[in-house]
Amino acid sequence: MPNMRMRVTLIVVVLVAAACGSGEGTDVPADPAAAPLGIDGPGRYEAEITSGGRDRSFVVHVPESVATPAPVVMVFHGFTSSPARVEELTGMTAIADREGFVVVYPAALGALPAWTVNDELQGDRDLVFVRELIGVLEASLDIDPDRVYAAGMSNGGGMTARLACEAGDLIAAAAPVAGAYNLTRCEPVNPVPIIAFHGTEDRIVPYDGVPVLGFPAIEQWAGEWAQRGRCGAPVRTITVAEDVERRVWPGCEADVELYTVFGGRHGWPGSDRALAEMDSTESINASELIWRFFDRHRS
Repeated sequence: MPNMRMRVTLIVVVLVAAACGSGEGTDVPADPAAAPLGIDGPGRYEAEITSGGRDRSFVVHVPESVATPAPVVMVFHGFTSSPARVEELTGMTAIADREGFVVVYPAALGALPAWTVNDELQGDRDLVFVRELIGVLEASLDIDPDRVYAAGMSNGGGMTARLACEAGDLIAAAAPVAGAYNLTRCEPVNPVPIIAFHGTEDRIVPYDGVPVLGFPAIEQWAGEWAQRGRCGAPVRTITVAEDVERRVWPGCEADVELYTVFGGRHGWPGSDRALAEMDSTESINASELIWRFFDRHRS
C-alpha cells in the first residue's frame, strides 16, 4: 500500500475524436480509449492524460476508507490557482478521508491557469478534458457513475456551472463557490441540482452582477436555475447565521440552494486560509454543506 503522500507521475494516452486548440470547439468523444492510471490503493496520486494534443494534469486522492463503488468529487481551482492551493483552501481531502469518497483536483492550462467558462468564445477544450478524465477514472477505479460531482472556486465555479449546463449526463450535482458565470447559453437536457455560495461584498464576482460583461446578478442566476430545475414558488429564505441566509425553492425536480454571505468577499466559507480580499465567513463551512448536498443526490 503506497504512502499517503506518495507522489506518482503517470502519462496516460487518451485517443480523442478530434484535436482541440486553446480556443477552438471540438466534438466530444463518446468513448475515449484510456489506459488505467495504475492506482493500486489509497494515496495521493499526481497524474496526466493527453487531451486534445496537450498534457493535462490532475491530483487524485483515494482515502483509506474508500467506498465501493466510490463517489467522486471533482474540485476546480480558481483563476491563476492550482490543485494544491484549492485542496488547501477547501479542506475537501479531510472530508473525503472521513466519508470515503475519491476527490480529484484537475489543473487548468495557461501561464495564468484558467478554465474555459464561456462556451461561445473559448470552445470545448476543458469540457472534453473533464469527459476524458472521468472515463480514465472509471477505467482505473471502482467508482459510482451515478455519484460524480463537481465543485469549484471563482473561475473554477464558472467551470462547475458550465458542466451543470453541458454535462448533466456526467455529474449528479454541482457546487460553485463565488462562481464567475459567463456562459452564453445554458440549456441542460437533464437539470442538475445546484448549491451555490456568494458574498454580497465580493469585488471580483459582484453579487449584483456586471451585465455589460455578461455576468448575471447572483439571485437572478439562482432563480434561472430554479426554473431549469422545475421548482415551485415562492422561494423560501432561511436565516442560517447573523451573516448568512439560505434560499431554497419548493418542489424542485433538481434542487437549488443559494447561500448568501452578507459582507462576504471573494472566498470559500469556512476556510481557514484567508487571503487578503479572499475572506468570507466562519459561520458556515461550504465544504461540509457541499458534501451533505452531494450525498443526497444521484444521477
